[in-house]
Amino acid sequence: RKPWWFQDLYGRYDDTGFDQYLSRFVAYSQETLEIVARSGYFCLGFASTHGEGDNTLAGRNTQFNLRLFNESFACPVIHFISGFSEVVGDPEKAIISYGINDSHPRMMLVNKADIVKSLLGQL
Repeated sequence: RKPWWFQDLYGRYDDTGFDQYLSRFVAYSQETLEIVARSGYFCLGFASTHGEGDNTLAGRNTQFNLRLFNESFACPVIHFISGFSEVVGDPEKAIISYGINDSHPRMMLVNKADIVKSLLGQL
């Protein structure tokens, strides 16, 4: 028997493997902790082989791409956000840390304004 999320009249999950992750930002009310906004779904990328720094894991484990609804995406099958922090000395930016394909870590710098835009549906 297929899991409930695979039981789709249109067969959109027929080509979907297990353990495929997407992320989204969620904003909560400070008073009640009720959800006030959600971004759309997104996936985080692999480490670049030609970016800044000396990343020994860049270009590795890239053969396992996210595949949903019979479409392949240029991001890991599994990315799991494990940390989110404001940048010391720059309140306009945040650092997101995450794991890729249960194999190696990655961190990225993001502008908070882009996060707000994604919550408002502007990205």
